[in-house]
Amino acid sequence: MKYRVILKLKPNVLDPEGNTIKEAGLRIGFNNIKDIRVGKVFEIEIDGNIEDAKTITEKLLLNPVIETYEIEETK
Repeated sequence: MKYRVILKLKPNVLDPEGNTIKEAGLRIGFNNIKDIRVGKVFEIEIDGNIEDAKTITEKLLLNPVIETYEIEETK
């Protein structure tokens, strides 16, 4: 099965990369930007189900102190 894992910083975690992108956008005229947060996307293919994908995510990909995640099955 194939899964897409999306990691996002928790709302209370500072995101300097997102802030840099936001500031660059404002400098070039995108004055409607309120906030930008950076995350990561992993495409994983495994012999297993979504519970196996969750285990892999939680033990290998995720930093639970600062990140949250979503998993979706893909084709």
